[in-house]
Amino acid sequence: MRVVVVRSVRGGGGSSTVAANLAAAMQQLGYSCLLLDLCQSNDLRLHASVDPCEPDGWARRLVADQAWEVAVFGAGGSCRVIPFGELDGDAYERFLAFPQEALVAFAEQVQASFSPAADWLIVDAPPLVSQHSAAFESMLHAFSKSASLRLLAVPPEAPAYTSLRFSTRVRNAAADYHLLLNRAAPEVAINRDLSLVFRQEFASRMVPIRIGADSALAEAFASLRTVFQYSPDSEAAREFHALAIWCQASLVGERS
Repeated sequence: MRVVVVRSVRGGGGSSTVAANLAAAMQQLGYSCLLLDLCQSNDLRLHASVDPCEPDGWARRLVADQAWEVAVFGAGGSCRVIPFGELDGDAYERFLAFPQEALVAFAEQVQASFSPAADWLIVDAPPLVSQHSAAFESMLHAFSKSASLRLLAVPPEAPAYTSLRFSTRVRNAAADYHLLLNRAAPEVAINRDLSLVFRQEFASRMVPIRIGADSALAEAFASLRTVFQYSPDSEAAREFHALAIWCQASLVGERS
């Protein structure tokens, strides 16, 4: 099973949209996929037709000392999703105090439990600028270490650029990531200009595909579906199809 970790620089960068629709594109290519949400916002499930009122998820199960495997939901076809889950104040405090070995063990168990049943594990991870407990960081490191590919969704906007260009912490955290321009809008001058700046300054790390600001993506999310389910002939669907092919091609020769 190949692992792809998807992050953004800041919140709202679109990592959940990229992760969900990349998995759907992989499914279109005939692969089985598992989606895992490591973000407390718990948004990934909403791309996968999970009931918005459903509170279950892996973190909710762990703090309740229950089996996380129960919180695996079908996301259509050969794709499944493991939401983060809803945590109230007390549960969240218990999660923050969760021991490092337990979270690292969870990372190992997810990969062992679904390999080789799933061809791809696509992990929606928190933004680079977010703060976490040492235990959570260790779990993130475990997923990142096993990843065949790491993608950083970067809107061609000033906050993302300034963070990557001038923040040492962000720059170091992003060092092993390929940069994917997300929500690119060439009709907007500043967006178009920053897209060119990204491609010039980070040329060796840029994914050659870009994801445009297609309204079909927002409409698909509002309908609790991927863009392939909502608008399979859209420009966004074609772009994610190309991204999936690029991901596959970039790992040619690597052991499955």
